[in-house]
Amino acid sequence: MVLGTFAYCGSGQDTLADGFCKFKGFKKYCLGDVIREIADRRNLSYERENLQMIRKECDKLYGREYVPLKLFEKIQFHEEENIIITTIHNLRASRKQGKLNKWAL
Repeated sequence: MVLGTFAYCGSGQDTLADGFCKFKGFKKYCLGDVIREIADRRNLSYERENLQMIRKECDKLYGREYVPLKLFEKIQFHEEENIIITTIHNLRASRKQGKLNKWAL
């Protein structure tokens, strides 16, 4: 099963997802995973300013769908039976990928 959360920052998405992970055995993925991987490749710290800068650069260079689609590529062949994806802000990208992979998002 694949679950996705769609909400504003600070609304408790990670808290909800952590509950699914702890009590139901889900594996959590989030858009921040993609941004942090880029920060690692650039040897940048995970300070909020750096992560925001990376996201803005990705949006400008590749479009708003880039980061969500990179996350979907990462988990497309996941081993876990149940996953939860947090911080999906771009509904168009998630719907597009969900339709392609027959996921119910």
